Amino acid sequence: MWRSLVLQVRFQHFYTGLAVVLVVSFLAYSHLLVQRLAQGEEARIAFYAKSLEFVASYNNPETEFLFNTVVKRQPLDSSIISVPAIITDAEGTPIFDNLDLAQGLTPPQRSQAVARELQQMKAQSIRPIRIEYVPGQFQYVYYRESDVLARLRYYPYILLAVLAVFVGGAFLNLRLISRNQQNRLWAGLAKETAHQLGTPIMGLLAWIELLRDRFTAAEDHEVLEEMARDVHHLEQITERFSKIGSEPELQLLPLAPILDDAVAYVRSRLAGSRRIQVILASELPPGFSLPINPTLFAWVIENLVKNAIDALVGVPKGSIVIRAQVRGQQCVIEVEDTGKGIAKGKVKDIFKPGFTTKARGWGLGLSLSKRIIELYHGGKIFVRRTEVGKGTTFRITFPLGRDYRPSFGPGPTGTLHVGT
Repeated sequence: MWRSLVLQVRFQHFYTGLAVVLVVSFLAYSHLLVQRLAQGEEARIAFYAKSLEFVASYNNPETEFLFNTVVKRQPLDSSIISVPAIITDAEGTPIFDNLDLAQGLTPPQRSQAVARELQQMKAQSIRPIRIEYVPGQFQYVYYRESDVLARLRYYPYILLAVLAVFVGGAFLNLRLISRNQQNRLWAGLAKETAHQLGTPIMGLLAWIELLRDRFTAAEDHEVLEEMARDVHHLEQITERFSKIGSEPELQLLPLAPILDDAVAYVRSRLAGSRRIQVILASELPPGFSLPINPTLFAWVIENLVKNAIDALVGVPKGSIVIRAQVRGQQCVIEVEDTGKGIAKGKVKDIFKPGFTTKARGWGLGLSLSKRIIELYHGGKIFVRRTEVGKGTTFRITFPLGRDYRPSFGPGPTGTLHVGT
């Protein structure tokens, strides 16, 4: 197993390094190609300027013929890769250009467009080429990169961005496939565990019934009732595991009794402990109901309370408060403890499978709780507040929007329940 893991890590490092080398090589080659093209354009425009200077110095039919038929057609002809250029006099007034401007411009409009282009060329900090067409009199050639060269500069990055999108999409797809496979594996393991627990639990219930017939003393029956309660809780756990991976059935049920039962079970496990106080503060309207799966939802509450109890280990005296109320368009449930708290750097990881701060444990409780609340019930669960040494507050919210109307049936008003 470890050898396979090491090989997998080595392959990942190899492919990552290979990808980096390929990307760097591609960018370096593209940059070299663009630089060579830019140097070629600079050489062509410099050749054109020198040709103008030569024609001005030796003004005769032969030089004009060579210039018009050989030189002038090459660097500034729009039929090939052109270099946008503007020739100005000594005062900077444009006297000639080869700009590809929009058709139909009036002479004043074209002059304004050429002036704007000239300002842009000057802003690129490319030194103009000076032409001495008459001794002591000069003209200047301003130019910039051709449009093709400008596009080539950005083309490698656009290509890499497109490839990154496709590779990222493929990686995300593979990750989703892997996650779904892991979810199916965990679901299958949970269902098999529930199936295997079913037989011994039924046997334990039968033995408890047999012991009730044999022992009639009140203290014996008290012990047997506690045993029956624990076995019944094992039945609930088995049912919860059997529902993992299946679409749960939601029922419109009163929320307060489910909270009462979940907290009552945790309190019974803390019987005799004066170090931890469990408080259920319910401010729910009478008969307030939600579409929930009672077995799975109770599991979430028990899990949050048990985590709070673990956070109070080593604390001389602490409390756990479970609050439930309706706030506007939300039903809000909070589990607050005065325990050790969670470090800021670990908050983002606590709902990930396998994350745990305990010496023993699978680190699945909060991950499954998040799945139950958000995937099955359409709610949200998150850490509302945490501070090292002062405690943590988890919050669960259920939306009560236009598409959902909570039920307000008959029932007792919300009360404050104080545990031992």
